[in-house]
Amino acid sequence: MSLNLQTYKVVNGDTSSASKQTNMVQAVEDALNNLGSSTYGAFASGNNIPSNQLTQNAATNNQALIWNGSNWVPGGFAPSKITGYPSDATKFLNGNGAWTAPGMTQLYDSVLGGSAANFDITSISSAYTHLKLICSLRSDRSTLTDGTAIRFNNNSGNYCEQILQVSGTTITAVEGLNKTAVGITGNGPYSSAANGLAGSFASLEFLVPNYRTTAAGPILSGTWSNMAQVNTSTGTLYFLQGGYSWSMDSTPLTRITVFPALGTNWVAGSRATLYGLT
Repeated sequence: MSLNLQTYKVVNGDTSSASKQTNMVQAVEDALNNLGSSTYGAFASGNNIPSNQLTQNAATNNQALIWNGSNWVPGGFAPSKITGYPSDATKFLNGNGAWTAPGMTQLYDSVLGGSAANFDITSISSAYTHLKLICSLRSDRSTLTDGTAIRFNNNSGNYCEQILQVSGTTITAVEGLNKTAVGITGNGPYSSAANGLAGSFASLEFLVPNYRTTAAGPILSGTWSNMAQVNTSTGTLYFLQGGYSWSMDSTPLTRITVFPALGTNWVAGSRATLYGLT
C-alpha cells in the first residue's frame, strides 16, 4: 500500500510556501482518514485497532494494552514475567550482565539548618564491609577551634587514640588513653569554631574498616584525617592531622554520634554523611 502525496490544495488562490506546507499536512490527514475505507481494509473505520483483536472488559486506570498471543488486552507487567531482577533497587547491571551493589552507598546525610548538639547516626546496617564518615564541622565555642568527639554505640568509656599533627613546619605526636570518646580532650580531630574565619568549616574523614556486625572483641577501630583552620591571618593557619582511634566496645556497631568536644553545639551549615562500602 502506498500514499500519493504529490498534490496539494490551493486555498483562495494562495500558492505561498506557508500555504503549501499547511495544505500538504491537510493532504496527509485526508490520506490517513481514507485508511478506514474498504479500499485499504487494514484498519476499521475510525482508525482503531480492529475490534476482533481488542478486549477491553474490566480495564482499570494505569493499565496498558498487552498482547497475549491472540488479542490486545488491558493489563500490567506481572512480576513473574520479569526474571533475574533484584529486590535491592540500588543494584545495577555490571559489564558482565550481573546485578551488582554499588561500591559506596549513602546511609546517612544531614546538613544543619540551625544549631544542634550532635549528629546521631542510628540503626546502621550490617550489610556492608566498611564504613566511611565524612564531616564538615564548625562549633559555637568562642575560640578559633574546637575538638570533634565521636562515640560508637553511645559507649562512653575506654577510647584510645594515636595522633600525628602537622602545624606549620612542626610535627607533633599525641596519644590519648582511656578517654570517654574519640577526640574528647580537644587534641584532635579538630573542628572550626566561632572565632575562626567566617564561613570556615573543618573537614574530617573517618574510615572504620571491616566494622563489626556481630558481637566480637575487644577492639573496634578506625583511621581518620582532618584539617582545620586555627588562625585567621597570621602564624599557623591550619592543623593537618592523621589519627588511629579505637574503642574496647565488643558489640556490633549500629550507632555513631559526632559532637563538639568542648563547645555546646554544631552551627548551621555543619554536615555529616555516612557511607557503607562493599
